[in-house]
Amino acid sequence: MNRRRLAGIFAATFLLALLTAFILPRSFTATATVVVDPKPDPVAAANQPSLAWSSAFMTTQVDIARSERVARTVVAQLQLDQTPGVQEKWRQETGGRGDYIAWIANNLQQRVSIAPARESGVISISAKWSDAKGASAIANAFAKAYIDTTIELNVEPAKQYAGWFDTRAAELRRTLESKQRVLSDFENKSEITSTDERLDIETARLNDLSTQLTVVQTQRQDTESKEQKARTNSEDAPEVLQNPLIGTLKAELADAEAKEKILATSLGIRHPDYIKARASVSSLQRRLADETARLVSSLVNANQVNVQREQELQQALSEQKQKVLGLKRDRDVLEVMRSDVAAAQRNLEAVAQRSAQSSMEGDIQHTNALLLSAAVEPDRPSEKMRRVLIAFGLFGGILAAVGYALFSELMSPRIRCDEQLEKLLELPLLGTTAAPSRRRPAHATLSAAAFRRLPFRSA
Repeated sequence: MNRRRLAGIFAATFLLALLTAFILPRSFTATATVVVDPKPDPVAAANQPSLAWSSAFMTTQVDIARSERVARTVVAQLQLDQTPGVQEKWRQETGGRGDYIAWIANNLQQRVSIAPARESGVISISAKWSDAKGASAIANAFAKAYIDTTIELNVEPAKQYAGWFDTRAAELRRTLESKQRVLSDFENKSEITSTDERLDIETARLNDLSTQLTVVQTQRQDTESKEQKARTNSEDAPEVLQNPLIGTLKAELADAEAKEKILATSLGIRHPDYIKARASVSSLQRRLADETARLVSSLVNANQVNVQREQELQQALSEQKQKVLGLKRDRDVLEVMRSDVAAAQRNLEAVAQRSAQSSMEGDIQHTNALLLSAAVEPDRPSEKMRRVLIAFGLFGGILAAVGYALFSELMSPRIRCDEQLEKLLELPLLGTTAAPSRRRPAHATLSAAAFRRLPFRSA
């Protein structure tokens, strides 16, 4: 194979890559670094768990830095949409269709490289531009836009939560006021004090009525028994027998009756003394009967009084029971109402606390990302692409030459040993000549295709 041809292929490939490397426009690369602290800010620390450093957390931060929202913010900050010629180029590429700002942001994102450092919270933002000032400006703008975006992502939810909590707090405040009015009206209506004194007083009165009823029932049973005995046999009733006046009258009646009998025997029944004695006996009998009747009547009246008193006490006791039960029901309802008011108060306090917390979080411009180092204008253009193209030309030329040699060998193989010759001619080898000189003419080595066309090849 012609070595000059292989050298020419290598040289052509290498020169093409070298020419491309020097034809490409020069670009400058500037890098800004941002450090991300996973710890929550002091204001939100009470409601947020501590975020340990993790690859997922850093991936999220990198995705935020690469987002279209950050790119749009950079476009607005640097006013790239007002750069001369940009809008005309957009019309040429898109025909005036689509979002102009999104197109600029997309092209800008392709010129920016954002990568996190390994096992740390540092993010590098590198911008490649045609001039050093533009590269540093874009890198710093991306860093600032990323930090501003993280602030907005923290502040916007806090403001939304604060608004929701304010609305909820107003609703809970109205609910609390309504429950307090209902509780106050019920307390005034039921006349139950906070110390529950009225229930204690009414309960003591109920117990007192119950005791009085027990005493009156005992008295009523006693007077009822005495009344029955007095009505059945008034003379043998204990109250009649034990009455001093009746005892005196009975003694006087016995003396008068004895005197009457004596006078009837001695003087006769028509004698004035007998008649007088008889009148005295009749008078004593009437007095005894009247006194006995009066005593029985007093027993009946006493029993009636006890019966009436018992009925009155039973009625009063029943009313007092209903009153105490009503007070207990009112107290239970009151306790429920107070519990509702206390629960509404706790809910309002919790929501008010969260509202104040969210409002504070929305007012404080806090973020976990801080600018570690700003991008500076590079003093020389980036040679990375040129070095890559030169290396590609070097290795590509070698690969092209080797590939061409392999392709030529496959298309036109050469006979280089006795075994290949025997296999090709399918004839035994009779002998060999001396090794040829290293500098032999080009026609000394025949290709396999030319050898097949020789006239002495056996069939």
